[in-house]
Amino acid sequence: MTTTQSPHRRTKLAQSRPHTTRAEAASVPLTIEELFAGKIKAMIDRQHPRDLYDLFRFGKADLTHNSEF
Repeated sequence: MTTTQSPHRRTKLAQSRPHTTRAEAASVPLTIEELFAGKIKAMIDRQHPRDLYDLFRFGKADLTHNSEF
């Protein structure tokens, strides 16, 4: 699965603890469409019952797209 990285969707995560050094990472959230596409691809490729169950639950969850992200 490929994702698009637009600058306005990047989120910086920083974690600082006294006994470790600071670690930084970039996180790119998936859109609902990308999430569904990944689950459909997994269902076709792996053929695990869990993937079908996930798609069933996502379909019943009434997810909506939030364009502010």
